[in-house]
Amino acid sequence: MSTRFLKKLASLAVVLLILWIIYLYHQVPHRRFPFENATTKAAQIILEKGPQKAQLSKSGGEWKIQSGASAIYPADENEVRALLSTLNDVQVEDEISSRADRLPDFEVDGASGTRLSIQDAKGVMLADGVFGKQAPDISHIYFRYPDKPNVYLARGLVRGELGQPTVNAWRSRQLIPIAETQIEGVLIEGKGFK
Repeated sequence: MSTRFLKKLASLAVVLLILWIIYLYHQVPHRRFPFENATTKAAQIILEKGPQKAQLSKSGGEWKIQSGASAIYPADENEVRALLSTLNDVQVEDEISSRADRLPDFEVDGASGTRLSIQDAKGVMLADGVFGKQAPDISHIYFRYPDKPNVYLARGLVRGELGQPTVNAWRSRQLIPIAETQIEGVLIEGKGFK
Protein backbone atom coordinates (compact mmCIF):
# COMPACT_ATOMS: atom_id res chain seq x y z
CA MET A 1 0.00 0.00 0.00
CA SER A 2 1.17 3.47 -0.79
CA THR A 3 1.68 6.19 1.77
CA ARG A 4 -0.75 8.43 -0.06
CA PHE A 5 -3.50 5.85 0.22
CA LEU A 6 -2.81 5.39 3.95
CA LYS A 7 -3.00 9.17 4.52
CA LYS A 8 -6.36 9.34 2.72
CA LEU A 9 -7.63 6.37 4.71
CA ALA A 10 -6.47 7.97 7.98
CA SER A 11 -8.14 11.28 7.02
CA LEU A 12 -11.38 9.48 6.20
CA ALA A 13 -11.25 7.65 9.54
CA VAL A 14 -10.77 10.95 11.43
CA VAL A 15 -13.69 12.57 9.58
CA LEU A 16 -15.92 9.56 10.32
CA LEU A 17 -14.87 9.63 13.98
CA ILE A 18 -15.76 13.33 14.27
CA LEU A 19 -19.14 12.76 12.61
CA TRP A 20 -19.83 9.83 14.95
CA ILE A 21 -18.99 11.96 18.02
CA ILE A 22 -21.32 14.73 16.78
CA TYR A 23 -24.07 12.15 16.21
CA LEU A 24 -23.65 10.77 19.73
CA TYR A 25 -23.67 14.27 21.20
CA HIS A 26 -27.03 15.01 19.56
CA GLN A 27 -28.50 11.74 20.84
CA VAL A 28 -27.93 12.66 24.49
CA PRO A 29 -30.75 14.89 25.80
CA HIS A 30 -29.42 18.24 26.97
CA ARG A 31 -31.31 20.35 29.44
CA ARG A 32 -32.57 23.61 28.03
CA PHE A 33 -33.67 26.82 29.73
CA PRO A 34 -35.98 28.39 27.09
CA PHE A 35 -36.84 31.53 29.10
CA GLU A 36 -33.49 32.14 30.81
CA ASN A 37 -32.15 35.03 28.72
CA ALA A 38 -35.58 36.35 27.75
CA THR A 39 -36.67 37.42 31.23
CA THR A 40 -34.03 40.16 31.59
CA LYS A 41 -34.87 41.71 28.21
CA ALA A 42 -38.65 41.29 28.48
CA ALA A 43 -40.69 44.31 27.42
CA GLN A 44 -43.88 42.44 26.59
CA ILE A 45 -45.45 39.27 28.01
CA ILE A 46 -48.43 37.67 26.30
CA LEU A 47 -50.46 34.99 28.08
CA GLU A 48 -53.08 33.06 26.08
CA LYS A 49 -55.39 30.22 27.00
CA GLY A 50 -58.15 29.43 24.55
CA PRO A 51 -60.02 32.68 23.84
CA GLN A 52 -58.55 34.50 26.87
CA LYS A 53 -55.56 36.78 26.41
CA ALA A 54 -53.58 39.08 28.68
CA GLN A 55 -50.91 41.39 27.30
CA LEU A 56 -48.42 42.92 29.72
CA SER A 57 -46.17 45.72 28.44
CA LYS A 58 -43.28 47.51 30.08
CA SER A 59 -43.51 51.26 29.64
CA GLY A 60 -41.22 53.73 31.39
CA GLY A 61 -39.94 51.03 33.72
CA GLU A 62 -43.45 50.06 34.86
CA TRP A 63 -45.60 47.15 33.74
CA LYS A 64 -49.06 47.83 32.28
CA ILE A 65 -51.87 45.43 31.41
CA GLN A 66 -53.94 46.03 28.30
CA SER A 67 -57.66 45.37 28.22
CA GLY A 68 -59.09 45.06 24.73
CA ALA A 69 -57.97 47.61 22.20
CA SER A 70 -57.84 50.76 24.31
CA ALA A 71 -57.91 50.47 28.11
CA ILE A 72 -54.50 50.23 29.81
CA TYR A 73 -54.13 49.71 33.56
CA PRO A 74 -51.11 49.52 35.90
CA ALA A 75 -50.05 45.90 36.44
CA ASP A 76 -49.13 44.39 39.80
CA GLU A 77 -45.33 44.71 39.71
CA ASN A 78 -44.85 41.95 42.31
CA GLU A 79 -46.87 39.45 40.25
CA VAL A 80 -44.93 40.25 37.06
CA ARG A 81 -41.60 40.07 38.87
CA ALA A 82 -42.54 36.71 40.42
CA LEU A 83 -43.57 35.31 37.02
CA LEU A 84 -40.32 36.41 35.36
CA SER A 85 -38.25 35.02 38.22
CA THR A 86 -40.02 31.67 37.99
CA LEU A 87 -39.70 31.51 34.19
CA ASN A 88 -35.98 32.14 34.46
CA ASP A 89 -35.63 28.77 36.24
CA VAL A 90 -37.83 26.70 33.89
CA GLN A 91 -35.79 23.77 32.61
CA VAL A 92 -36.97 21.57 29.72
CA GLU A 93 -35.94 17.95 30.19
CA ASP A 94 -37.13 14.65 28.70
CA GLU A 95 -39.29 14.30 25.61
CA ILE A 96 -42.54 12.49 26.41
CA SER A 97 -44.27 12.38 23.02
CA SER A 98 -43.81 13.53 19.45
CA ARG A 99 -47.36 12.84 18.29
CA ALA A 100 -49.65 15.78 17.55
CA ASP A 101 -52.77 13.74 18.40
CA ARG A 102 -51.55 13.41 22.02
CA LEU A 103 -51.43 17.18 22.73
CA PRO A 104 -54.87 17.25 24.46
CA ASP A 105 -53.78 14.40 26.78
CA PHE A 106 -51.03 16.63 28.20
CA GLU A 107 -53.18 19.81 27.91
CA VAL A 108 -50.62 21.55 25.71
CA ASP A 109 -53.03 22.18 22.85
CA GLY A 110 -54.61 25.50 21.85
CA ALA A 111 -57.75 24.94 23.91
CA SER A 112 -56.34 24.01 27.32
CA GLY A 113 -52.65 24.92 27.27
CA THR A 114 -51.32 28.26 28.48
CA ARG A 115 -49.15 29.88 25.82
CA LEU A 116 -46.60 32.33 27.16
CA SER A 117 -44.63 34.58 24.81
CA ILE A 118 -41.94 37.09 25.73
CA GLN A 119 -40.88 39.88 23.38
CA ASP A 120 -38.33 42.66 23.63
CA ALA A 121 -39.02 46.39 23.18
CA LYS A 122 -38.83 46.07 19.37
CA GLY A 123 -41.35 43.23 19.27
CA VAL A 124 -38.77 40.51 18.59
CA MET A 125 -39.81 37.14 20.03
CA LEU A 126 -37.37 36.12 22.78
CA ALA A 127 -39.12 33.02 24.11
CA ASP A 128 -42.35 31.18 23.42
CA GLY A 129 -43.86 28.06 24.92
CA VAL A 130 -47.07 26.24 25.81
CA PHE A 131 -47.49 24.94 29.35
CA GLY A 132 -49.90 22.10 30.04
CA LYS A 133 -51.05 20.20 33.07
CA GLN A 134 -48.90 19.23 36.01
CA ALA A 135 -47.19 15.84 35.63
CA PRO A 136 -48.12 13.08 38.12
CA ASP A 137 -44.87 13.58 40.06
CA ILE A 138 -45.95 17.22 40.78
CA SER A 139 -42.40 18.53 40.29
CA HIS A 140 -42.77 18.63 36.49
CA ILE A 141 -45.17 20.28 34.09
CA TYR A 142 -45.82 19.33 30.46
CA PHE A 143 -44.36 21.79 27.95
CA ARG A 144 -44.05 22.17 24.19
CA TYR A 145 -42.72 24.70 21.73
CA PRO A 146 -45.65 26.22 19.75
CA ASP A 147 -44.29 25.28 16.33
CA LYS A 148 -43.62 21.62 17.19
CA PRO A 149 -45.77 18.69 18.36
CA ASN A 150 -43.10 17.34 20.73
CA VAL A 151 -44.14 17.33 24.40
CA TYR A 152 -41.49 17.59 27.11
CA LEU A 153 -41.30 17.47 30.87
CA ALA A 154 -40.27 20.82 32.36
CA ARG A 155 -39.07 21.53 35.88
CA GLY A 156 -39.14 24.75 37.91
CA LEU A 157 -42.76 25.83 37.52
CA VAL A 158 -46.13 24.92 38.98
CA ARG A 159 -49.07 25.60 36.69
CA GLY A 160 -50.67 28.03 39.15
CA GLU A 161 -47.57 30.27 39.02
CA LEU A 162 -48.41 31.21 35.42
CA GLY A 163 -51.45 33.15 36.53
CA GLN A 164 -54.64 33.57 34.53
CA PRO A 165 -54.70 35.28 31.12
CA THR A 166 -57.23 37.86 32.27
CA VAL A 167 -56.85 41.57 32.96
CA ASN A 168 -58.12 41.36 36.54
CA ALA A 169 -55.54 38.70 37.46
CA TRP A 170 -52.67 41.08 36.62
CA ARG A 171 -54.17 44.48 37.42
CA SER A 172 -52.62 46.43 40.30
CA ARG A 173 -54.81 46.67 43.40
CA GLN A 174 -53.14 49.87 44.56
CA LEU A 175 -55.74 52.65 44.62
CA ILE A 176 -53.48 55.59 45.36
CA PRO A 177 -49.95 55.63 43.91
CA ILE A 178 -48.38 57.31 46.95
CA ALA A 179 -45.74 55.76 49.16
CA GLU A 180 -46.89 55.09 52.73
CA THR A 181 -44.07 57.26 54.11
CA GLN A 182 -45.45 60.30 52.27
CA ILE A 183 -48.92 60.07 53.84
CA GLU A 184 -49.40 62.33 56.87
CA GLY A 185 -53.08 61.70 57.44
CA VAL A 186 -56.20 60.10 56.04
CA LEU A 187 -59.55 61.86 56.03
CA ILE A 188 -62.69 59.83 55.40
CA GLU A 189 -65.97 61.70 55.02
CA GLY A 190 -69.46 60.37 54.55
CA LYS A 191 -73.02 61.35 55.25
CA GLY A 192 -73.16 62.09 58.97
CA PHE A 193 -69.53 61.26 59.82
CA LYS A 194 -66.03 62.57 59.37
